[in-house]
Amino acid sequence: HFTVYDADDQKACIKEILGSNEFSSDDILRNIERYKTDVCLSDGPWNVRGDYDAFFLDVANAYIAAGKRANALDYTDILTMTVRLFRDAPTVAAWHRQTWPTVLVDEYQDTNPLQEAWLDLLAPPDQHRDITCVGDDDQSIYAFRAANVENILQFGVKREDATIIRLEQNFRSSSDILDHANKIISNNVARHGKTLFTTR
Repeated sequence: HFTVYDADDQKACIKEILGSNEFSSDDILRNIERYKTDVCLSDGPWNVRGDYDAFFLDVANAYIAAGKRANALDYTDILTMTVRLFRDAPTVAAWHRQTWPTVLVDEYQDTNPLQEAWLDLLAPPDQHRDITCVGDDDQSIYAFRAANVENILQFGVKREDATIIRLEQNFRSSSDILDHANKIISNNVARHGKTLFTTR
């Protein structure tokens, strides 16, 4: 019995807190998401406060308090609460693992540290083998939304017996386009490496 804040609700809440349009609510909300993630993945807010200025902390705490008063959660709250629940109540995490023994993650390159923490609790690397993650490390474009390409790059390291399958055949583009694409993406530093080809 709670309300889920969408983007418009979140922006309205920030505007009410600030009483002004002088600040970018998108920037503030991205930082609030990062702050909530940092707090969830650390031992507590006292460990991350030094990374944020006093003004931002006042706004973030007012936003969090407003959500509690409205009995509302945003998307990050849902993830942080699930991570905490799985971490603090192992029997609940075990029940979910048993209920969903097979896990599929799509667009894995766009997952953030909070989603990766939740995935590790749902499908622990040391005990869960039935997991498939699909993604393209060369298409990671959401770093501004906290996506971390290291999640996909470290998958085979974290899950040592994983099989990595490169899907290199492209069915949409001509060889000219793929030749140019291969030259460009070969400059990416953090990548598994692949050579795209087509029969067109």
